[in-house]
Amino acid sequence: MLVGIDGSPACERAVEFAIGEASRRGVGLVAISLWTDPHPETRATELTARAHRLLEEGLARYNEDLPDVDVTRLVAHDDPARRLVQESASAQPVVLGSGLARSPRRAASRSSFAERWFR
Repeated sequence: MLVGIDGSPACERAVEFAIGEASRRGVGLVAISLWTDPHPETRATELTARAHRLLEEGLARYNEDLPDVDVTRLVAHDDPARRLVQESASAQPVVLGSGLARSPRRAASRSSFAERWFR
């Protein structure tokens, strides 16, 4: 089972659902936090640290629920749509949140993600 973690409210619901489903199905969970090319003034190390923090915070409130779920944590610098599609090849199922974008740029990226996902 695969779930992406980005720190949004929709992500919280997706993580809760994914953990419950992984437990019911007796399968592992891959939790992934991705970041794309940074703003020129932002260091890649800062974005990597933020992605790790988002991943840990996204799973933290469910730590008591995780003993029976084997969780693999992944952090990567990659295009979210491309990487989630790639990782989904071995996942059953993929859990996606559907929150509102916080900026027009994120709205565009989510739209292109949806278009890629359902091709």
